[in-house]
Amino acid sequence: MSTNNNAFKLILGLSGDWHLQHIRLSKAGDALEFMVGRVKTSKNWLGREQREVINGPRHAWRHLDFGGMPTYVYAVVDGDDTLFEQSWAGPRSQAFTRAMASYLVELMCSGADLGSICKLHRIDLDTLWRFRFSLEHAADDSVLEPGALQRLRQHESTLRQQAAAPNAPRAAARSGTQIPGPESPVWQLVASGEAQLQTNVFALRLLLARLRSEIEAIVDPRERQLKCAKLHRYFTNNIAQLADELRQVKEFVL
Repeated sequence: MSTNNNAFKLILGLSGDWHLQHIRLSKAGDALEFMVGRVKTSKNWLGREQREVINGPRHAWRHLDFGGMPTYVYAVVDGDDTLFEQSWAGPRSQAFTRAMASYLVELMCSGADLGSICKLHRIDLDTLWRFRFSLEHAADDSVLEPGALQRLRQHESTLRQQAAAPNAPRAAARSGTQIPGPESPVWQLVASGEAQLQTNVFALRLLLARLRSEIEAIVDPRERQLKCAKLHRYFTNNIAQLADELRQVKEFVL
């Protein structure tokens, strides 16, 4: 798959003497591979402009998905360390580009668990776990887009505070935020899409999308109920962030 279209260069955010050499499908046909190189422009002794393609070994990173397909960037390493500062690239030791790494952090901050992220984006769990572990020991934001690491640490701090508040569930119950039981038919209504739940919580939107696709293939009512119990557990574990969503669920019950 070749291209001389500048649209992909703009999408990647290539600038300067970096250019998109071509795009190809992986050998297995299940991923896109962006081949990025460098072109240096100079003038010959006649004053005419000439372009020189810089070749060398390549370094690969997992990038943001394109068209629902896993996407990788293979960039030429020619001694210019500014490569590792690009949003479409990343540090040598990191498996993800800065753009993809920051996106994964946003998913984590929204409450998505590592298993769900792996399934959604076809990422090896061990790779994602090692990335998550590296963030815990990162000294600064240099491995991500600006501010992403700080948001993750603020999110983790909030979770720790909630876990350290043993009276929080009782307080929620006293304030009238009781969650319908796991056997309530409302969870099937929401999970199947019959009741349209409006939410800006990205992790919840991912869960709903996955449940709807899974439920469509299930005929046994008991299996459907077991699937929908995941939605009940999600609300139970994240009640502090789902006040508006819980209000909608209660309205569906009425």
